[in-house]
Amino acid sequence: MSGGAYGELRRALSDDSTVVVAIPPLCLMLLDLESRKGAPLTEDEVLGAVEINPAITMLREHAEQLAEMRGPDLDADNIWQDWLEFRAAMDEEED
Repeated sequence: MSGGAYGELRRALSDDSTVVVAIPPLCLMLLDLESRKGAPLTEDEVLGAVEINPAITMLREHAEQLAEMRGPDLDADNIWQDWLEFRAAMDEEED
């Protein structure tokens, strides 16, 4: 297991048995960032934040177990669309 910035770790992966896991989850990190900004995040802000978010690498099977415990996170490969859908669902819950 190793740690670092999410983007760096993703680019360094060499096999499919290891995955990058965001710590904290991307959805929570982006919610916090948006809260501190006091306005909706732009696509560039979301993409940039994911790149530098702390993360670790772990075996895929361990990452799947972690996801079962903490719930699913946003997909970094589709982060902007996932974030928009997540925010829309959060807004619906608040209404």
